Amino acid sequence: SDPTTASYKMKYGVAETFVQELTGELKSTPFSLNLDEAMNSNNEKVVTVLVSHFSSSQNKICVNHLGSFVCSKVTSENLFTELDSLFSRLDLPWSNLVSTMMDSCRVMRGEKAGLEALIRKRKSPQLLDVDGDTCHHAHNCAKAFAAPFERHLEKLLTDLHTDFKWSPHSRDLLASICTALEIPFSAPMQFIPHRWLSLLQVALNTQVLFDALLLYYFAFLPKSEQNIYRDIIEEKLANLQPKTKKGVAATQEKIRKMFSTGTNDGKERKMRIVEKLFKLQEKTLLVLSLFCSVLPILQKYITFFQKKEPLMHELHTKQEELIKDFLGCFVKPEYLAVTTKQLLKLDLSDESQVADNDIFIGTAAKKLLKTKSRSHCLKKEFYEQTRKGYYECG
Repeated sequence: SDPTTASYKMKYGVAETFVQELTGELKSTPFSLNLDEAMNSNNEKVVTVLVSHFSSSQNKICVNHLGSFVCSKVTSENLFTELDSLFSRLDLPWSNLVSTMMDSCRVMRGEKAGLEALIRKRKSPQLLDVDGDTCHHAHNCAKAFAAPFERHLEKLLTDLHTDFKWSPHSRDLLASICTALEIPFSAPMQFIPHRWLSLLQVALNTQVLFDALLLYYFAFLPKSEQNIYRDIIEEKLANLQPKTKKGVAATQEKIRKMFSTGTNDGKERKMRIVEKLFKLQEKTLLVLSLFCSVLPILQKYITFFQKKEPLMHELHTKQEELIKDFLGCFVKPEYLAVTTKQLLKLDLSDESQVADNDIFIGTAAKKLLKTKSRSHCLKKEFYEQTRKGYYECG
């Protein structure tokens, strides 16, 4: 019943037993490690080590937490020292280590002085090279695809998240507009740059909220400019009951009053948001629609390999499937009807690419481009950026 005693038993009783059973099996069987680093709540860099092995007692491959350690400075030497100390403390044989899975950054997988290279040189010459984390490669592909658009959408999404993060009152006002439009409310989500495909989930969330965001930020437009975009707002309100319209107008008045009491940073941020929601709305909608249509191809691959069970036997098949699916968005079909070895040597020059009208941009973006108000320059720029994104990613 004593919490202190219970905690002691958990730490030095049950937990210790788990560690003894795990290390006992690792001393007599091959195993693989998965290492990753993240910041904890105290802003310390914590490296977590997972171990994968075949458990004879459970008759299956198991993934367990082997240990974690704080690393004040993340260098390959420091990581190797800490990992060596963990092995010594648990009395694990380096000879049983067959592979390591980690990020593809220089510290982890640098060819000459990365952590994997140090382990192979100093402790485990038998270590296999299984490449970096295949899911991280897909994140990097998404980053390459988005690069030609010069962070137009990413900056907007970051500003939206910041604008609502610290203000419950702002979230309440946006929620009331969502209710009026019968849109499911959720606060604008955070885009995480080092997990680039988080862009997809945030973009999908923004797509749902877009009409509500227009009504919300319309209140921040200077009165001299409101008449320019009033038709857009009237279109969003067209199907609402008069009473509901009055409620939205009252909410917008509350939002307008907030602007006068905001900080300078807040006002500048709102002006950046207003510019992309109204003045550059056509470009914003095109990029938003494109990302929501193309990035699921990469997300599907990542979701498959984030399962707990070993999937190495599926890796080649899924990678070939991903490459063909992605290249099929902008490469002529006859260039993809080849063997895997030939696919790796494929020349992605203009000759192998389809015409603008046949490039995959998604149904929503296609529909937007057919609208007469879309200028020729905007269409040309959009197709050039999309083609470059496909090429760099491919």
